[in-house]
Amino acid sequence: MFDWTRDFCPSLQNNNSAQVWLRIHGLAQEYWRPKIFFAIASSVGTPICTDSASTKPMIERTFGQYARVLVDMDVTQSLRYKVLVERKGYAFFVDLEYENIPDYCTNCKKIGHYYEICKHLKKESA
Repeated sequence: MFDWTRDFCPSLQNNNSAQVWLRIHGLAQEYWRPKIFFAIASSVGTPICTDSASTKPMIERTFGQYARVLVDMDVTQSLRYKVLVERKGYAFFVDLEYENIPDYCTNCKKIGHYYEICKHLKKESA
């Protein structure tokens, strides 16, 4: 977010961040706490919130599922698919999966399409 400016043109903006749901697989139930979800999610971006299923009380939760955290992430960075979770005397990996990551063009640095179909690339080569 930023202050309004005159003659603002959205097509000239280069936004590198997107809000993406992050699935955390392989996390034992005793680690199902918002604080732990956020600590894991912070390895890929800024955690915003968890989904309703991940914050249910343990009695109401179904086992064998994944936790979901909404993360504001930089789409120019490489994706991480595993994160090491550590506590005193024990460490394990959890798997990460991303839902609906937007397309990002490395040519014009804009979200919404891939490099191969970039209109700016076609103009430059013509």
